[in-house]
Amino acid sequence: MPGSSTRPFRSRSDMQDPEPGADSAAGTQDDGDAGSAVRGERLIPPGRAGFTLLELMVVTVIVAVLASFVGPRVRAVQVKAHVNSVVADARILYHGFQEFYAQNLIFPNASSAPKFDIVTFEPLRSMGFYQGNMLERLRNNRADAFDSPDDQGTNQEFWLQMTLKIDPSYQVVVASSDNAPLASGTWLDGVYVFHNGQLVAGPGVDTGG
Repeated sequence: MPGSSTRPFRSRSDMQDPEPGADSAAGTQDDGDAGSAVRGERLIPPGRAGFTLLELMVVTVIVAVLASFVGPRVRAVQVKAHVNSVVADARILYHGFQEFYAQNLIFPNASSAPKFDIVTFEPLRSMGFYQGNMLERLRNNRADAFDSPDDQGTNQEFWLQMTLKIDPSYQVVVASSDNAPLASGTWLDGVYVFHNGQLVAGPGVDTGG
């Protein structure tokens, strides 16, 4: 007809709506990919994959430096505790010798009855004059040497020398004598501590404070 416009022809296939759910599925997939990326970023921050070799080396050096300071201090505390323990036990032993002397008017002998045994501390133990346990803290679980010199009279002196197991540079001497090898010529009466052969503690010993 004159004056009328021609409408474009559209086939039925062109007029069909998109398949239901297609857009939503695509959107869901995109959202999932984005979510995975976000989750990934949360698990491993950008540029941070773990400790570097340099960081591990620095930590190792710091630990080694700290150990060099702490180790000797801990060792010194342990040695001091053992020395104090042996000294306390040795005082009991010293009084045991004195009790033996009060009962027998002599100290135990070094070679004949009543012989003192440096491994078991007999006869003081069986007589009830000593019930300590210092032997387990001594080198080889025994005392080093014992003697009862006769220069003041038969068995009127005694000395007993012991070395600590934890640190053999320490010796403890129990004595009532001037013949102890570590202090020959000096009268010792009580319990004394020697470090590297030098007298560092005992009755009348100035420890410097």
